[in-house]
Amino acid sequence: MQEHDSSADTRPGAGGGAPALDAAVALERVARLARIDLSGARRERLAADLARVLAAFESLAVVDVAGVEPLHQPLVGAGTTRDTRLAPPEAPLPRETLLASAPAPQAGFFGVPKTVGE
Repeated sequence: MQEHDSSADTRPGAGGGAPALDAAVALERVARLARIDLSGARRERLAADLARVLAAFESLAVVDVAGVEPLHQPLVGAGTTRDTRLAPPEAPLPRETLLASAPAPQAGFFGVPKTVGE
C-alpha cells in the first residue's frame, strides 16, 4: 500500500491537519444563526448526535485517496434516464396570492429579519 502524504492534501478536513470541530460549539453557532432556542436535554442530545456525525466524517481522513479522481456522482449511469425535455411553463401565481401567506410583507415583497452582519 502506498503511503499518503497528508500534509500536501488541501481538501477541507483531509489529512488531519485541521483541528477537530467541537460539536457543542458548532451546535451553538448553528442554533444562533438559525435562531433556534436549544436548551437542556435537547441541546445535549443534539450535541451528541452531531458529535457522532462529525466523528464519522473524521474517520474518512485515514482513507488513502491519492490518485483517485473525484466523481460528480457516485453511481455510474444514475440519473441519466431522466427525460430532459422541458415541460411547458405554468402560469405564475399572482403576487397578491403569494404575499397573502407571508408573515411580514413589505411594499409588495417578502419581509425577512436581518441576518447578515450579526
